[in-house]
Amino acid sequence: MPEFVQEYPIRLGNVAANYKAKKDTILADFQECFATFCADNKIAAYDVIKDNLIWVVSNINVQFFDELPLWREKLRVKIWVSEVKKLRAYLDFRVYHNEDLVAEGDSCFFLLDATTRRPKPIDKVIEPLGLVNKRVFENHDRRELFDFKDKVCENDLTVNFNDLDFNGHVNNLSYVSWAYASVPEEFLNDYDVENVSIHFLKECFYRDRIKVVFYKKDNKLKFEILKNSSLVCQIDMIAKKYK
Repeated sequence: MPEFVQEYPIRLGNVAANYKAKKDTILADFQECFATFCADNKIAAYDVIKDNLIWVVSNINVQFFDELPLWREKLRVKIWVSEVKKLRAYLDFRVYHNEDLVAEGDSCFFLLDATTRRPKPIDKVIEPLGLVNKRVFENHDRRELFDFKDKVCENDLTVNFNDLDFNGHVNNLSYVSWAYASVPEEFLNDYDVENVSIHFLKECFYRDRIKVVFYKKDNKLKFEILKNSSLVCQIDMIAKKYK
């Protein structure tokens, strides 16, 4: 596959108090771009479910650069498949405002059996679409999770219907929303996220009881998302304090 490119306007619902796009807009636009790429190649969720398969992502890593644009301006998202193994595919991406690179990252996707939730071969699905031999980061090795335990606070919640996607489990973006919702307001006003690494370990479903625990050590932030005391997702961030 050559690089696949889409443009997305900054919508009013995705801007912060300064009218600039929120950082999670990058994740939403990347997810939308990947879904469109799949649809154009007849491997969208509604295509693969005919073979009892579903798409899942195991991790996403994003590095942010310049400030994001204002409401109504556009972001250009460029994605490509950089590596394929039997059971996983790696997609890298870059996001631009005009010609300025504002973010870049990589991700790892699987196809699961919709019934057993076991991985199924993905190589024959993705490889015919072509590879681009370049990577945003040096390698696709799984990143080490932050392991410090300097707890700031925790928050309990229940999965609601709006948290779900078309696979019937919690949408990837909901985990990020939960993380931000657990952070004290004064912290959100003082810090800007420069890097985020999201690790999805298990699925969550409607009415599940969830606990989000927020930890901080220097400029490192960690969010553990738990179900029945078991880790289902960890989000690690590196942030800088606003001047």
